[in-house]
Amino acid sequence: MIGVTFFLLFRIDTAGVIERVKELFKGHKDLILGFNTFLPKGYAITLPSDDEQPLQKKPVEFEEAINFVGKIKVKTMLNLMHFIYFFQHICANTKVGHLNVGL
Repeated sequence: MIGVTFFLLFRIDTAGVIERVKELFKGHKDLILGFNTFLPKGYAITLPSDDEQPLQKKPVEFEEAINFVGKIKVKTMLNLMHFIYFFQHICANTKVGHLNVGL
């Protein structure tokens, strides 16, 4: 469930999960379409028919790649800082006895 893990950890949207699933299962049409079972209502993975030519992607320029990696680093750092903040908050409240952890 790599797509679902990315969805939860990095908070990518459903469209991002769909693109990731298409990439991971490329060449396995039945697996890609079977993933529709796990998508929320209103979303579906569609594939071009066999007689349709898939769109050719333009080559990625070096600067574009560097900018993309920079954005990923920033997003990852923000998610990590968010996690650390809430983890510290939970630890502090657990020590003081304000948080019922259900034990």
